[in-house]
Amino acid sequence: MKRTEYPTTSQKTLHFLAGFLGWYIVNGLLWGLMAVISGAGSSVLQELLLNAGVAPGLAADIFSAAYLGCSCLVLLLNLGTMIYFATNRYWIALGELAAFGVSLLLTLCAALVFGAACFAILASMSGGG
Repeated sequence: MKRTEYPTTSQKTLHFLAGFLGWYIVNGLLWGLMAVISGAGSSVLQELLLNAGVAPGLAADIFSAAYLGCSCLVLLLNLGTMIYFATNRYWIALGELAAFGVSLLLTLCAALVFGAACFAILASMSGGG
């Protein structure tokens, strides 16, 4: 594998944006597909398992394990693409890494706001004193 050389800044910028936006697009599509599968697909799959003679509790456990496996597959796909692009087109890998960092930062900020809101609500319920 030959590492791509970037002679111009516009190529670097284009590849960075492709990695950044591509990460959100691909992950949005994958998680949207998983949401459809878990919503509509869970009842269909569980019905198929029940008709095959599987116990109701076991059918739910099988579906939960399959959903967990798909979630892990998405994580492995993210890591695999980042490693692949780091060896070939490193500006795309940097874009993916930046997208992941922005998502992490937004999640941490949302957690802080949620924690502060819960603290304020609980403090107001206790009389404030």
